[in-house]
Amino acid sequence: EVAVNSVHLQRMMVMDEAVAVLISTGRTTGIIFSLKEDHSLIVPVFEGVPIPEASRRLHIGQAGTCMLLVKELTPQLEKAGLKGSFEIYKTVQDIREKLAYVAENYEEELKKGGETKVEYTLPNGGQVITVG
Repeated sequence: EVAVNSVHLQRMMVMDEAVAVLISTGRTTGIIFSLKEDHSLIVPVFEGVPIPEASRRLHIGQAGTCMLLVKELTPQLEKAGLKGSFEIYKTVQDIREKLAYVAENYEEELKKGGETKVEYTLPNGGQVITVG
């Protein structure tokens, strides 16, 4: 009621998140991988209709992936002068947000064999670490 009266909203459409994501890319068919804070969702969509029977919920989310990265990167970050778990966690969270991606071609990524290395500049004074 507030939205309708205060901004004179004439129409509103409620849509599944996966469908909205596909439509925003100009597609109506595809698979959406959505990484939430505490879980992930995989939702196949065909011609604008999500397929719930084929959808999956995985019990790993942003927090879980961040904790895995914290384990891997803590020694390197401590050598670079970062101290304290909060500072390390925030830095790893920033690394994940800036450098993580979903491979468009999984087979090509496997052929690289983990050879991709990216330099990341730490927020504590410009030191650079190599991630990958």
